[in-house]
Amino acid sequence: MTSHQQLPHLLIRASAGTGKTFQLSNRFLGLLAGEVAPDQILATTFTRKAAQEILDRILERLARAALDAKAPSVASQPKPKQQTLFDREANAEVAPVVNTTATTHHQVLLGRLMRQLHRIRVSTLDSFFGQIAGSCSLELGLPPGWRMLDEMEDSLLRNEAIAHVLANDQGNVVKTLLPLLTKGDANRGVSYLLRSQIDDVYSIYCETDAAAWSRIPRPTPLAELEILDLVGRLRDCEMPNTRFSRALEEDCQRVERKDWDEFVKKGLAAKVLDGSRKYYRTEIPPDSVRHYERLLRHAAAELVGRVLLQTEATFTIVDSFHHAYHRLKCQHRGLGFDDVTRAVGVYANEKNAALVSHRLDSEIHHLLLDEFQDTSPAQWRALQPTARRVTQTTAKGSLFCVGDIKQAIYGWRGGEAEIFDAVARDLPGIQEQTMARSHRSSPTIIETVNRVFSHLRQHPDPGDAEAAIQSWSSQFEPHSTALVDLPGLTTLETAPSNGSSELLDFAAHRVAQISKKTEEYAPSIGILVRRNETVRQLIDRLHRANIPASEEGGNPLTDSQGVQLILSLLQLSDHPGDTAKRFHVAHSKLGEALGMQRHDDDQVAIELAEKVRADLMLAGYGPTLERWAHILVNRSDSREASRLQKLVELADAYQSQATLRPVDFVNYVTAARVTDPGGSNIRVMTIHQAKGLQFDAVVLPELDAQLTGQPPAFVAHRPSATAPIDLVCRYVGAATRQLMPREIQQVLAEAKQRTVFESLCVMYVAMTRAVHALHLLISPANSARETIPLTPAGLLRCTLTNDHSAAAGTCLYHDGDEHWYRQLPERKVSADDSAAPQTQQTTDETRAPDTASVNKILLAPATKQRERGLERVSPSMLEGGGLVKASSMFNRHGVAARRKGTLIHALFESITWVDETPVDQHASRRLASQHAISTQIPDHELEQSLEEFHRALEFPAIRAALSRSGYTNRKGCQDTDLEVLREYPFAVRQDGHLVNGLMDRLILFRKKSQVISADIIDFKTDHLDPHDTPKLEARLAYYRPQLEGYRRAVAATFQLPTSSISCQLLLITSGLVRRFE
Repeated sequence: MTSHQQLPHLLIRASAGTGKTFQLSNRFLGLLAGEVAPDQILATTFTRKAAQEILDRILERLARAALDAKAPSVASQPKPKQQTLFDREANAEVAPVVNTTATTHHQVLLGRLMRQLHRIRVSTLDSFFGQIAGSCSLELGLPPGWRMLDEMEDSLLRNEAIAHVLANDQGNVVKTLLPLLTKGDANRGVSYLLRSQIDDVYSIYCETDAAAWSRIPRPTPLAELEILDLVGRLRDCEMPNTRFSRALEEDCQRVERKDWDEFVKKGLAAKVLDGSRKYYRTEIPPDSVRHYERLLRHAAAELVGRVLLQTEATFTIVDSFHHAYHRLKCQHRGLGFDDVTRAVGVYANEKNAALVSHRLDSEIHHLLLDEFQDTSPAQWRALQPTARRVTQTTAKGSLFCVGDIKQAIYGWRGGEAEIFDAVARDLPGIQEQTMARSHRSSPTIIETVNRVFSHLRQHPDPGDAEAAIQSWSSQFEPHSTALVDLPGLTTLETAPSNGSSELLDFAAHRVAQISKKTEEYAPSIGILVRRNETVRQLIDRLHRANIPASEEGGNPLTDSQGVQLILSLLQLSDHPGDTAKRFHVAHSKLGEALGMQRHDDDQVAIELAEKVRADLMLAGYGPTLERWAHILVNRSDSREASRLQKLVELADAYQSQATLRPVDFVNYVTAARVTDPGGSNIRVMTIHQAKGLQFDAVVLPELDAQLTGQPPAFVAHRPSATAPIDLVCRYVGAATRQLMPREIQQVLAEAKQRTVFESLCVMYVAMTRAVHALHLLISPANSARETIPLTPAGLLRCTLTNDHSAAAGTCLYHDGDEHWYRQLPERKVSADDSAAPQTQQTTDETRAPDTASVNKILLAPATKQRERGLERVSPSMLEGGGLVKASSMFNRHGVAARRKGTLIHALFESITWVDETPVDQHASRRLASQHAISTQIPDHELEQSLEEFHRALEFPAIRAALSRSGYTNRKGCQDTDLEVLREYPFAVRQDGHLVNGLMDRLILFRKKSQVISADIIDFKTDHLDPHDTPKLEARLAYYRPQLEGYRRAVAATFQLPTSSISCQLLLITSGLVRRFE
């Protein structure tokens, strides 16, 4: 690009639904049209799904522009209003750069882009950093052959590192932390509590040194005699009344028993500490205040000293954990995303930029950053050198950054929204724009959003959340919508009675009503909550009400009775003396099937445990659990069956890391969070998972959580958003906080403000997912005089209604059209459609910013015939006439059966004629062993397959079908030459299809080299009773279409009439041979 074509460095603050993806794709296309090579552009976003959407949008828009010239000749394609690649109004700075009316130019761009598709960098930041790490592993100091750890593997390594910490706690540091770890909950094990604590602070540890954990000055305590002297002086002080005297005496007693926690919270001491110096509106005598102040300084030494000791002890423990954890990761050659990001952040500076570009085979000149408000300091540290270079090199580079601080909901994962502001401040030449015009939501939804978030300050008692509420409000600009004619509805309702369970019951009832009322139109309905546990609870309620819903929150499989039963069996196998697990198994269908019906029979328990462990060792976790699941699945509902299926899938995934202890798999399952998505138009998920999605109707039933949330275990301070952490401190309550140095009090207060700010962001994200309807469900007030809580529900009551009583079963706010759905196209979901519903659950900014000038591409319905080449069909697809039994959907047994069948087929493939070359059992075993190694067949399946193979060869009918004499003795075959083709591949054209596959065995009859007839043999391993004629005939009829397909293929290949081709079905397990003439 020449200098006059240089695009400006741009930062866009884009509100929800305003078209961020459209803007970013505009920028990318503008750069391409300006002759920028695709591999010189880096476009990043927060999720892989969003990255894929950006790339799809770029290719789609460019392809549409390239096809515009052909549009008039295509009758089914409407002519666009404007023959341009870009929406000039939406992105005015790009328009002067490109001659967007030249369709041939678009075709050239598209061709160039497609030829370099493998070099396009549209990804997450983690993925990009992974590319750098993969190219510069040695320079970054990464283990040779490193790989990314999955979540479960990483969890196991963390647990192992914690075990190392506990085993080597020479200084008894863990004891120092026990009061902090337990937090009053003595029922949790130390390992569990320590793991929770380390998970909370490990990311902080990785950004700090030891000095940051011991920066707070330690107050000097008083001597014991001084304390006793002050207590005596206090008792000598004259008090205004008996109430004062009683309070003073209680304070003195707290000092004497060294109960400093209570001392600073109660009585006269608390009033001196908070600065009011009044007790029940009466001044505290000045002489006693002086004594209290000295005692409070000692209380600070005790309480603050304890906090400092726990903070420093935490560093010691986490430091020990880190070294053990790092060693384990090196041994396993595994890394986490954070490890890679930190390594790149250290290495990818200006000095090494040339080497990084060389390794990546291109230099990045243009940065396009999406969802930037969720970027972490570590990510920005790794990306900042590139950002500085592209903004300082005015001849080549450009920066485009888009995000929304109001949607910064990933602070708990390290995201720092303040970095978004720091970019504009720290990088030169950044221009700023705002976008507040929605292309998603109806006017009713936008009006509700404006009414709530423009008046957050109306809450009567924000308390110490006031600063965060004011800060958030300053970021909010009233929204408008481009979809002025879109119908919509907003309601705010209270549940019929108080309580969280009653509120969820009410939510399920309301969703059922919405679903029934809108059944003909099947709108997408999103039920958005804060916690994964709430997802599970709502799914249970909806299923009990026969409302199909898709669970996408991710919950442990232990919410299933069948899964719990199987886990009990595994725990029993690990510890046969566990009487609770024995009782659970013995009183179940599974116990009955496995021969355990008495929980008090020690010998049976031991034998069962040995058998289970042996099965797990020989067959593996997947096949073993699949067999147990089949025992239970027939007695389970669809959800139970689905959870059991997920358990089997987890077992397969676990097999590669299986240990000798079944309890390790139990822990693996307990820790795993598994989603259960379905085809329903009703989806239940967390608000965080809904980020980037939209729904026709949104239901929010979890609005009663405090804005202040759960305080963090530790707080960290940065001098600026992009600076390293320079101070770490354990979070403390309000009373102890007042004893801290003023700067530490400020750090603690800022941590609380961040929590409130993020709570408001979560509320905003949840409400802006709605296209048409928004249903806000809250708990009723306990009484008309109840103070309005500092919760999302409280904010809604303050901003949407003047009725602050919030009586039970009341609609507090109603705006819009109850029949909004009638303007949707009818799209009733039938049973056949359930696997792929026509729901509107698309990613953020699905709508283009200007629907009048940017036309949506409508793809033609898929045809049954392939557009390119012939549709491929195999004769085995014709078994049963193409019907699939529903029971086969949960038929993991088919996996083992296919493995076994493949091995037996390989053994039969080794046979030419059994009457000329006898089968060598040793050779068969060698062949089977080689096959088993390549296909990972368990030993017991290998033995079973060999046994079935040799037993089949003993059946006279089977031997005759595999003998030359069986053919030469036939009438008319004496003068022919026989040719045996095994696993014969074929591909023939039939009825507009390409029929291809493998025939197990094909015998060709030749006369004078001319094929005159043929015999097809197909092996089947079905277990059939030769005396069960109806079942046998039904099975033969099932296979007939496949054999007829083979017959037609041989006829076409060798130019034979079908009457000259016979077919034989060898049922090798039963020893039967059936001919199809």
